[in-house]
Amino acid sequence: SPTEIGSEAQITSSVISAGCHIDGKIENCIVFRGVRVERDAVVKNSILFPNVTVSAGAKLDFVIADKNTNVREGNILAGCRILPYFFGTKKII
Repeated sequence: SPTEIGSEAQITSSVISAGCHIDGKIENCIVFRGVRVERDAVVKNSILFPNVTVSAGAKLDFVIADKNTNVREGNILAGCRILPYFFGTKKII
């Protein structure tokens, strides 16, 4: 299925796979199939594996999110260039 990009979404310097739903801001990321980034969510310098959901208002920077994980509304997760933050399968933060 095609990727759905909302009217307020902002995507820069990123690779977005088919089947995603993007309503938030994505910058310098690799986003795999089935990812959902909700409105007011910000994802920078990150890799989101299949079926990750980033809820409204969440912020990710230098994060590697394994498949089927969820970041709840308003959470902030940040790593750094040499030590990204990683969280595993089916974890809900």
